[in-house]
Amino acid sequence: MPTSKERCGIIRHRAAALAALCALTLAGCGSSGSSTSSAITPPVSVSTATQPDPTATPTTSSTTADSSPAGAPSFVVQGTTSNGDKVKVEGSFGSPLSPSESDVDQTALGECPSPASDGRELVVRLDLTTTLESSLAGEVEVDTTPIVGPLVSFVMGYREGARCEGGEPKNVVVNFGSMQPGQSVSFTMWVVLPDAITPNDPHPSEKALAADLWLMGIPFPLVNRQGIGTPTRLSGPRVVRCRHEDFGLAGYEHYIAVVGDTPTTLHESVCPQA
Repeated sequence: MPTSKERCGIIRHRAAALAALCALTLAGCGSSGSSTSSAITPPVSVSTATQPDPTATPTTSSTTADSSPAGAPSFVVQGTTSNGDKVKVEGSFGSPLSPSESDVDQTALGECPSPASDGRELVVRLDLTTTLESSLAGEVEVDTTPIVGPLVSFVMGYREGARCEGGEPKNVVVNFGSMQPGQSVSFTMWVVLPDAITPNDPHPSEKALAADLWLMGIPFPLVNRQGIGTPTRLSGPRVVRCRHEDFGLAGYEHYIAVVGDTPTTLHESVCPQA
């Protein structure tokens, strides 16, 4: 299993969608006092959500990222675009499971680049619920950033059929279509953790997996192609902040822990490095 340092090394640091949700870029996410950085926009894959019909539904950080209480989301991202549209994204992770135990589409998983489907991977389900909280209808998208690197993949539950997105650094846009005020739409994806199973540890615990810092970017909501600024709310037991220092100025970048028991505050020495 890769070390913490090696795992961080596969994350594409300062990717546009990552930095965009932190206060470091045009749609950042994070605490005030974050410094500013820029990145080249990665390729984007766009498709529609698997459940386009709406469902009628309008903290103190812990020392480690943990499972959410029953019914509570693993993380919440909420913000307002420059046009005044308010939008919220809630995400709930399942447990890391072997492919045979998971409800992931096996055909789509089998199409993921090697070694994603070589029998050593674990799969974590992620359910996203996006709610438009504006007074007007709008076209809503969510920009998801994978644990980038050639070995890590997402299986996306698109309406036209599940598809593996991986093998190259890129963010993936889920199009929720036109949404009405107060409307919520759900989407399911699966995060594939390659080489999480080894001969020495064929049944790794979440604590053991957490040592490898499986992190992903914060899903970035857009309304009519306008992203949110600094979120008015970024909370939940899976939100991880990573302290960094640029030109003598300290700040934080934020990530989402795919696995529970991940530390919620990381020191610069183990943070993703540019």
